Amino acid sequence: MFPNPSVHYRILSLQSGQVLDLSHGIVKSKNFAIQWNWNNQPNQVWSFVIEQGYYRLSAVKAEKDPLVLSVSNGSTADGAEIILYPPHPDALDQFWSVVADPSGCAFSIVNRKSRMCMAVQNGSLAPATRIVQNPCTGSWGQKWIATEVTGLDGTAAEFEPAASLAAIEESISRSVPDPDLGELVGRSIRLLEREPLPDEVKAAVASRVGDIMNELGGPAPEPHLIRGWLNKIAAVCRPVSDDLRADRRVQNALG
Repeated sequence: MFPNPSVHYRILSLQSGQVLDLSHGIVKSKNFAIQWNWNNQPNQVWSFVIEQGYYRLSAVKAEKDPLVLSVSNGSTADGAEIILYPPHPDALDQFWSVVADPSGCAFSIVNRKSRMCMAVQNGSLAPATRIVQNPCTGSWGQKWIATEVTGLDGTAAEFEPAASLAAIEESISRSVPDPDLGELVGRSIRLLEREPLPDEVKAAVASRVGDIMNELGGPAPEPHLIRGWLNKIAAVCRPVSDDLRADRRVQNALG
C-alpha cells in the first residue's frame, strides 16, 4: 500500500533527484518547503496522514506539535508557495491527493482546494528552490518518487543503483522464456544504468522495476506482459524510451 500512513518517507523530485525539505532545515510554522540534496536529516522525512479521504503531508520532526504542508495564505493562485502550518480541519489547502503516474513509478501531489500540483518552482534543478503549486501539466518538475525511511533520525535504506539494476537484470534473464524478449528487457535495464538521471531517481526506479517484474506473475511471463513492462520502463526514462523504440525488435515487441 502506498502511501502507507505507518511509514515515513523521503520524497524525491523525479526531475532533480533532490528531496522535499524545509528552508534552512528549520521545522517551524510558515517556513517554506524547498528541494535539497538528501543528507540524512529528519527535516527531510515525511508521513502521509489520511483524513477526510485525502492526505496531509506531515513533517515527522514536528510530530509532537504537528505541522503539515499547506499553501501559503490558502491561495488558489498559480505559483503560490508551499509552507508548513498547523493542521486545521477546515483548511482545504492542507489536503492532498496522490495521483499515480501512468508509468507506475512516480506520482503527482494534487491540492484539494486549488486542484493544482505540487511542483519545483520553474522546474529548477538548483538546491534550495522553493516548492509551489502549478496547474497540473505532467511535467517532470511535478512528479515525485518516495522511498521508505527506516528511522526517525532520517536513516534511510540506501540503494546502489548499479547493483540493484544488475540484480534485476539477472532475475529477468532467468524468468523471461523468449531469448529475444529477454535481451530487450535486459537491454532496457542497461540503458537505464547509463541514463543521466540522478542516482537517487535511478535507485527508486530500479526498486519499482523489481515490483513491476514481480507483478508479471510467474516464472515465465507471457509476451504481452513483457510488452507492458517495456512500455512502463520506457515511460519512465526519457532517452531510454527513444533508444528502445529505435530498435526494430523493440518496435515489434511493443506492437
